[in-house]
Amino acid sequence: MELLIPGLLLVAFMVWASTRIKKNAAAAFDAETIETDEFVIQKPEGFLHNLNGDPKFIFEAYSKEYSKANDKLRVGTATITKIAGKKMDEVANGILQDANAADDETQMIGDYRYRIITSNKKENDVETEVSYKLVEKNGSIYKLEITALDDAANGQWVETFFDSFRIK
Repeated sequence: MELLIPGLLLVAFMVWASTRIKKNAAAAFDAETIETDEFVIQKPEGFLHNLNGDPKFIFEAYSKEYSKANDKLRVGTATITKIAGKKMDEVANGILQDANAADDETQMIGDYRYRIITSNKKENDVETEVSYKLVEKNGSIYKLEITALDDAANGQWVETFFDSFRIK
């Protein structure tokens, strides 16, 4: 009998902790606005902002879902890279040479000129659409790269990332 009460308390605590962990894990995939000193971007629902990911990215997010064609590939990823010491045309020309580019356009948003490039690639036998949004500020290029696998190319999330990305 003397072990029953501590045992019940332990089980109650474990149920409470498990529920809390599940709730917090689910909340990580909710939509949110990511704002730093350098940029603002809207992370859509179903994506996780990887805080301690690859150090070459100043922002990294990936989808909760995996591809139907290859269960090792995420349906979508979004990264922002800061490239110092290069001009926008130099970075854009590098992308255009490496990729089968479909679109190349520029647009003014506020005081900054953004360059947009869309290309198609094949990754592990899965067709992907890769979209780039480049902007130059203070001698650095900020490159947003969104990869959408073939089974997710029509996702609204691509537009959410792309349209919300702004440099400060």
